[in-house]
Amino acid sequence: MGLFSSFKDNLSSYSGEKFVRKAVERYGDMQDFKINSSAKSIYVKILLKGEKEPVEVKVNRYELIEEGDRLFLRLYDVTTSREWFTRLAEDFLTTQRFEIPEKFSSMVKMFI
Repeated sequence: MGLFSSFKDNLSSYSGEKFVRKAVERYGDMQDFKINSSAKSIYVKILLKGEKEPVEVKVNRYELIEEGDRLFLRLYDVTTSREWFTRLAEDFLTTQRFEIPEKFSSMVKMFI
């Protein structure tokens, strides 16, 4: 991985981390977040409320979809450290796309 790719991934991980942290705060505490823009993959580690061990979530492939001035994120091949959560991800996360709020879309396009 080149110096620019590493810098880009660190910056996008920082930005993505803030967004994901806010999205999961009701359910638990995000402990780690990484994006690999070259491999189009995402890693998240969350300690869910009431749990003793964190859940690891790996998005093995993602895609950004532009439609006019709207930007969507589509997740593929999601695996987790809990079998039930992997099945839940298969049923709900990989069957739809998520709109990136307009205030984040230009930053997302630039960095991931």
